[in-house]
Amino acid sequence: MSSREKNYYAEDWWLEFLEGELDPGFAKDMAILLNNSEADRQTLEGLALTRELVQASDDGSLPEDGHFYDLLHAKIMQGIRANPAGFATTGAVAEEEAKQNWAVIVDVLKKKREAETTV
Repeated sequence: MSSREKNYYAEDWWLEFLEGELDPGFAKDMAILLNNSEADRQTLEGLALTRELVQASDDGSLPEDGHFYDLLHAKIMQGIRANPAGFATTGAVAEEEAKQNWAVIVDVLKKKREAETTV
């Protein structure tokens, strides 16, 4: 378990904050919270970096052909059937793995941003 401070708001709220979709009064309260919660600041920063990465990598549109998604679904299910144990992680173990993966992603995005600003 991490010694990291717990967020006051869930990532869903911070994503809506980032997208400007919250009631202005509530958004103002959340902005004030950012001054007092390192965990929430880190969450918002991670979401912002992820958003930037997605926007930068969006160089094409997704196929509208239903056949593409049927094939994709079939490939995913084939992989699951071939290795069901690899997809059996649940509960606290899965949550901890997701947090570790998220931390790695945020770290990579921060380093990418730093490299871009120093060039």
